[in-house]
Amino acid sequence: MTFFLPVIAAFAVYVIQVLIFKRFWRRSLSARAVFSVPKLREGDTADLIVSVENAKWLSLATVKMNLALDRGLDFISDANLAVSDRNYRSEIFGLRGYERVTRRLPLAGDHRGLYSLSVIDLVGSDLFYTRRFWAPYPVDARITVLPGRAEPLKLNAATRRLMEETVVPRSDIADPFTLRGIRPYRSGDTVRDINWKASARTGELRVNIHDYTADKEAVILLDLQYDRLLRPDALLEESIRIASSLAGELMARGTAVSLVT
Repeated sequence: MTFFLPVIAAFAVYVIQVLIFKRFWRRSLSARAVFSVPKLREGDTADLIVSVENAKWLSLATVKMNLALDRGLDFISDANLAVSDRNYRSEIFGLRGYERVTRRLPLAGDHRGLYSLSVIDLVGSDLFYTRRFWAPYPVDARITVLPGRAEPLKLNAATRRLMEETVVPRSDIADPFTLRGIRPYRSGDTVRDINWKASARTGELRVNIHDYTADKEAVILLDLQYDRLLRPDALLEESIRIASSLAGELMARGTAVSLVT
């Protein structure tokens, strides 16, 4: 009988701890996820910031976090990574009572698109790792991968003429930076239009004549149709990169841009 007492006590301890962890492991346990930036370009990197908080007295020796992201937004580190239809990543946490652990997981934007993480799976266990407990935690993490930048040489030819000023015959206000000629001073001319160098040479007041220019507006036509059986993804993606880069260059110079696709 004395021999069986330790066995019975050990079995009782095992059963009790299983019941305790089964009932309490998820209580006051939370998971969060957020991207470090709302958007990035193809080829750039960002972080997925994940955290697990155990806001109770019971310590959790092991909590496994399972993440799944669509292909095109790739984890830089291959540790605990499985790639199939999606990118699956696991992170192991050990949490004492009333502890929060945060980690930053580097990501690379390999393909344009909108990516989201809507759920995190947490897997817990008892002290002896004989039982597993699973629970999903909803999150709302989103990031947009913008088209990559086109090569500068491909943009030079397209933007060279677009960046020039356009002179128009009439307008309400003259462009002070565009000079059309010089004429003698007339009553009503402003002092700021006087050309002092020309006035000194001729001995009479001369004023600058300004042209009228128009604000530029650009419409980018992006044709993504294809007639072949096989979809030319590389060509279409490069076309999107060129259109995106061209729009960025024009808007940076104050040109209104619209896109038709």
